[in-house]
Amino acid sequence: MKNNFVIFIRHFAALDHVLPFIDYVLINKKGTVQLILEREELPGAQDHLEFVNRIYKVYSAYFNDIAFSPFYKIIFRSYQKFLNADLSFYRRMPNSNFFLTVINAVGMRVYEFVLSGAIKRFIYGLRDSCVVMGAFGSELQFPAKYVVKYARKQNITTRCYPHGIYTSADIYNISKGKLKYSDLIKKKIVNKIRGKRYYYEKYLTCYYQKDTHFNSPSSGEFEEHKRIIEVGNLRYTYEWNDVIKSYLLGKYNFEYGDQAKLNVVLFISNAKYNVIPEMLCKTIKALEELEHINIVYRPRYIADLVNADNPSFKGCNALDIPSIVLSDWADIGIVYGSSIGFQLLLDKVPIIVPSYIHNNSTIYEKYDVCIKAENIKKLIWILSHDKKAINDFVDHEKSRKFINDMFYGNKTYQMLMEAYFNIVVG
Repeated sequence: MKNNFVIFIRHFAALDHVLPFIDYVLINKKGTVQLILEREELPGAQDHLEFVNRIYKVYSAYFNDIAFSPFYKIIFRSYQKFLNADLSFYRRMPNSNFFLTVINAVGMRVYEFVLSGAIKRFIYGLRDSCVVMGAFGSELQFPAKYVVKYARKQNITTRCYPHGIYTSADIYNISKGKLKYSDLIKKKIVNKIRGKRYYYEKYLTCYYQKDTHFNSPSSGEFEEHKRIIEVGNLRYTYEWNDVIKSYLLGKYNFEYGDQAKLNVVLFISNAKYNVIPEMLCKTIKALEELEHINIVYRPRYIADLVNADNPSFKGCNALDIPSIVLSDWADIGIVYGSSIGFQLLLDKVPIIVPSYIHNNSTIYEKYDVCIKAENIKKLIWILSHDKKAINDFVDHEKSRKFINDMFYGNKTYQMLMEAYFNIVVG
């Protein structure tokens, strides 16, 4: 049985989702894990990396440090300068956007082709008995696209794990406006230059994702649907939640506001996902006028605050506080496009979905596991109730069944973990 895992991590969300699998491999299967960071810095991941170090004695390594010689590191630094070059002057010229985009694509292809030689040597140095794992979408990016390419050529098992959950109940289009014919041509040319997409052999995901997420624009024009296996999700299980939550609460003691008031967290999502900024701003201002609540804002990134037209926040900006810690503090969570809602469901925290803030329909609404607010007036009315009354608005049995169906696949935790492991190594 394959018991050695080389796991690539591109960002915090990826580590957050693969961590319970790492735990299972090391504790239950006595396997080995090599944790490789695709980026030198992973904002938000420090607590999880520390957890891996302290609990399992597994230490992460930056891919460039272990795969690139000094010569290749010089080339990579040149590649980064190329990507970050200021081209604003040239963009003022007529029709420059098309040519600059093509030049950028050609330059990326050349640099990555040269650097791929080092990646090839790294992969060919792995044992064919190991399993290479990466987060969904990483196969479109450097260096993972070449990791997958050469691992497949060497007949090394490749598996893809999720880095999030698609929360829309339908297939939405990212807010970019309709593409012009010239933009479509440019996109086709760029895709041709960038070359073939190499797929992981299998893509593990939870239920309700195959027909939505993998058919949506956020999937990067995914075409190999036969590779998708809906098995469940390890991150959003009660058992794993107890483990990681206990660790984080041991590090953070979040307190804010008057203990006699209702604790409310507004989780701010990226504006590009069909958010209506003016409605978000009006909602924030309305919440700040409520004297009986402690309002905390949790954007995914600092840019999300800017996308909300940067109103003068009177509440607490909890950007640096883990969402799990905020979920433990909250009496109510307001969510309109974030998978943090699943964390709230695990913690039995009522979710309010203000449907008027964006143009999507959410999975929370579809399966009736939230309180729906069709307008600001309804939102304020809901929040006018006390904690017990708001809890009574929610059918917690429906929430439990939803979690069991979507994340456990109606299996026990042990059965889920074993099924997941067998798909990874099988």
